Amino acid sequence: MRAFILIISTIVLFPFAGKPQTRSLTEAEKQKLIQFSIHGNEGSTHYIRPLMLEVKNISNSITNLKVENGLVLEAGDSAYQNFVVTKEEILALKPGQVKEVQLYAMCLESSDASPDVSSDYHLTKLADSSLLGLTKKIEKEELFNFEAQTAVWALSCKYPIDYITGFDTVLTRQLIGYVADETGQPIPPAPAPDDYERNYYSTSTYKLKMGGEFSYNLYENRSIIIAMFDKDNIVVRELYKNLVEKPGDHKLKFEFDATAYTDDFYYLKVIDNGDVAIEMKVDIPKRDRG
Repeated sequence: MRAFILIISTIVLFPFAGKPQTRSLTEAEKQKLIQFSIHGNEGSTHYIRPLMLEVKNISNSITNLKVENGLVLEAGDSAYQNFVVTKEEILALKPGQVKEVQLYAMCLESSDASPDVSSDYHLTKLADSSLLGLTKKIEKEELFNFEAQTAVWALSCKYPIDYITGFDTVLTRQLIGYVADETGQPIPPAPAPDDYERNYYSTSTYKLKMGGEFSYNLYENRSIIIAMFDKDNIVVRELYKNLVEKPGDHKLKFEFDATAYTDDFYYLKVIDNGDVAIEMKVDIPKRDRG
């Protein structure tokens, strides 16, 4: 009878004995379990998957890693944007295994340049409670979009909350409400019908219309966005958005009022399921700038 009890105890305890502990990147690096680097991901944008994590397990056992939602990543060069992670990542690596992961994150500095592949990043700390609440909301509701990026900027850059904008007017109202609660700002009135920069469905007449189209073929449903970026690859406006573009041949038309944008040129990008598929440079006529 005594031997029977010991056998049962061993069976009950065995599954828990070898379960690997999940560690943060910082903890795993300090324990010399991994080597990792984080750099810019030019295949995406600064508000979807802007960074690439490369990590190697240098230990002799399986290592489980967590990249926390709300973790702030700081650029090695201050000319480039800092970021906050908007989606938790859990990685399991076998001994010697190497993985590359695109990190969901959003820019914290709208005045700094978007990173390129040579831009390196290091870990800092978790965001404050207001920003962390927003990044948790972004992950839970899968708001990896322009509207949410403008809300992050409203918190991190302390912009007025009427800066929060985009095609999804229901979402912008929700985000304005969140930031208003966190910052104590009053909720602003809805943008006027002729407010071109804030109202994505503005009825105003363009002073100088520039436009064009991209030809595109799809084999399955895809999220397709055309967005406009400045010389530092910072998004200034989305020009087209269909989160469920149907299969087939498409001519995606776009247009904008060039007098609202005063840089010498802009980049127009077709973003396919979060990845930049097509890019072109558009020069703005100097004589027609407002």
